[in-house]
Amino acid sequence: MILVDAQHKQTQYEGRININNAGVAEIYWPGSSFKIKFKGTKLKAILRDEWGQNYYNAIIDDHSIHVLKLDLTKKKQDIPPDAPPLFICAATDDQLGLALPSSNLYNVSVTAKKEAELHMYLKGGHGFGMRKQGLPTDNG
Repeated sequence: MILVDAQHKQTQYEGRININNAGVAEIYWPGSSFKIKFKGTKLKAILRDEWGQNYYNAIIDDHSIHVLKLDLTKKKQDIPPDAPPLFICAATDDQLGLALPSSNLYNVSVTAKKEAELHMYLKGGHGFGMRKQGLPTDNG
């Protein structure tokens, strides 16, 4: 087995990424990505999902996409006692699949008796409001 440092020259990142001193890449935002070039028959990655609601797309040879959903041992998320009020605005047809995680986060917050507000549009996709689409999200 060969361990590859997060700063290896064959690794590329896009989005909000922090590479700490230990050579670990932390991905902070949906839609962020990383790419690594290698020759071989097997690749292993250590992935951790703090909230248990994310998934990872593994694209192999620029055409084969595998969706990786992590099997978490931590099934319950705690909302900190000093958490500020929560405002969530999402679209049901979000291409990154963030509609359900958004409603789950809202439910967790309300169950913890925290102030939370959820606005869910039927259509708008991911990043709505960035351009006119002729949809209600244009004026939201």
